[in-house]
Amino acid sequence: MARILVIDDDPHVGKLFVKSLQNAGYTVDLAGSGRDGLRMAIAEVFDVIVLDLSMPEPDGFEVLAKLKAKQASSPPVVMVSGWMGESLLRAAEHLGAAASLSKAEGPRRLIEIVADVLSLRRQ
Repeated sequence: MARILVIDDDPHVGKLFVKSLQNAGYTVDLAGSGRDGLRMAIAEVFDVIVLDLSMPEPDGFEVLAKLKAKQASSPPVVMVSGWMGESLLRAAEHLGAAASLSKAEGPRRLIEIVADVLSLRRQ
C-alpha cells in the first residue's frame, strides 16, 4: 500500500488527516513542521506528500520548491490550506503541486484526491 507523508503544523488537522488516510488503507507518517517534513521527505521514500501551505518557516511554498529542487523525481504533492484562497492553491499547482485542496473540503475529499494522484502516478 502507498506511503503518505502529511506535513501540517496544526496537530488536530494533522492527526485527522493521518487517521482518515490510515482508515483508507494507507501507511501514513506525520511531520509537525515544514522543516521536519522536508527532512523526512528527503531521507525516506513516500508515494504522496500532503503539505500545508500556511506554516511557520519554511512555509508550504518553500518546502515544495526545495523538494522539487532536491529530488528530480520527488513524490507528488497535494497542497492543502485552511484559510488561503483558491488563487494561492492554484499557484501551488503551477509551482509543481499535483493537486490542491481546501481543508474545509474535509478528509473524504483528501482521500479521493490522494487516490487520484496515485492512479495518475501509476500510469
